[in-house]
Formats: sequence, C-alpha cells, structure tokens
Amino acid sequence: MEDRNSKYIEILKLAKASENEAIRLYTVAMGYAPPEDLPKLAEILNDENDHDVIDTDLLFKAMTGNTADQEELVPDVD
Repeated sequence: MEDRNSKYIEILKLAKASENEAIRLYTVAMGYAPPEDLPKLAEILNDENDHDVIDTDLLFKAMTGNTADQEELVPDVD
C-alpha cells in the first residue's frame, strides 16, 4: 500500500507542476495577446488556478491524511 501511495503522490506532484507551468504560460500569453482575447485567456487561467488548488489539496491529503479544504477557498465565478 505504501508503494501505491508514493506513486500517487509522485503523480500528483507532476500534475501540480504541469498546472503551474500552464498558469505561467497563460499569464505570459496575456501580456502579448490582443485585448479581445484577454477574457478567454483569463477564463482559462482561472480554470488552471482552480485545478492547482484541487491538486494541492489532494497532495496535502495524500501526504498527511488530512484535507486542507482549499477548494472551499476558491470563489465560484460562474
């Protein structure tokens, strides 16, 4: 079971790194994008931030057995 949890943690760390890279890229893209594209890029960026929060909570739970309930801290912008 320990090996399975270690692999899960490793995968979550990779997923979190991927989300962070996507956040960085969309932020940079917004600096170069035409103004009319900014709302779409902001929407994608918000989704990536939400994913990062969820990944962080899952990682925290996998490592400690407790949840940080970070998902509740993200306001619903729908």
